[in-house]
Amino acid sequence: MDINDYVFINKKVLKFVGLYPTSVVRYIICCMCMIAIVIPQGMQIYENWQDMSIVLETSSVLFTILLALLKSLVWISNRKKMDPFIEYMLTDYWNVMTYISNKHAHVYEILPIIDIIIAENKDIIGLNSTKHFPFLALYPDSYYNFPMYEIVYLSQMVATSLCGLVILGTDTLIATALFHTCGHFKVLQKKIKNINTNFDVSIHFQKPFIYYKLKYTVGIMLVHTY
Repeated sequence: MDINDYVFINKKVLKFVGLYPTSVVRYIICCMCMIAIVIPQGMQIYENWQDMSIVLETSSVLFTILLALLKSLVWISNRKKMDPFIEYMLTDYWNVMTYISNKHAHVYEILPIIDIIIAENKDIIGLNSTKHFPFLALYPDSYYNFPMYEIVYLSQMVATSLCGLVILGTDTLIATALFHTCGHFKVLQKKIKNINTNFDVSIHFQKPFIYYKLKYTVGIMLVHTY
């Protein structure tokens, strides 16, 4: 069983956004793409501060992107520690967790495809003559005409996709680290139990040997004495 069967998607995601192996250039590009939607959404909230429905709808996306930016910033600022940590989890840690079965993994691979198909069908059904961006944000009126409309539309899709990739990569790694810690405690618990068992068995079998050895030593001492 190869660990790459489980984490190859996670590794590709982390590599794509520049988190592992660390690529500052890729990371900055991803951040710039996400910031391109953060600023207009912030302006949208500012201009419609009294409309709670718009504020909630916009902030739900805005805060998610800001959370992804914050997570990635913490990661990249500790990149010298993160790279060896991930390398350790993909080697020594995996030797402890080899009993995990992969027979159900392929079932979940089709879930993202199903989600994309459902989302596309919803978009097709909901088409109308009015132009709207996927996410609420405040842009100049000229941005709703060709070609700026297409560019902004694409930038929103790229920004939100990168946000999802960053959250996916960081959160799954944190979950793996928790499993790693729990696995080590479980192994330590079993080793402590084995120490007690082995000690009791060793004492049980060594008692006769110690008795006869002591008796033999005392006999030799008596012979040499008399």
